[in-house]
Amino acid sequence: LCTRSVPHPPLSPCRGEDKGEGALARFVTDIFSFVLVTLMGATLGGWVGWWLGANVGLMTRFVLSMIGMGLGLYFAKRFVRDYLG
Repeated sequence: LCTRSVPHPPLSPCRGEDKGEGALARFVTDIFSFVLVTLMGATLGGWVGWWLGANVGLMTRFVLSMIGMGLGLYFAKRFVRDYLG
């Protein structure tokens, strides 16, 4: 499974030189950090969008919150890929 010579995706258990017992632990750690950072990015982005639309109206808050959540997810995934992956 891990013998291919092509690069593995960031969250692949076959990534890196460690293919023994530590591969599963690294895989679980990568998944945990990915989920935690993207959840934080989505939460912060949604909060900022909600805060920006607070004085306009409920529907504007909702729409800006969804846009903020999407941007938070995007930048959190880039952060994980570039700095943690």
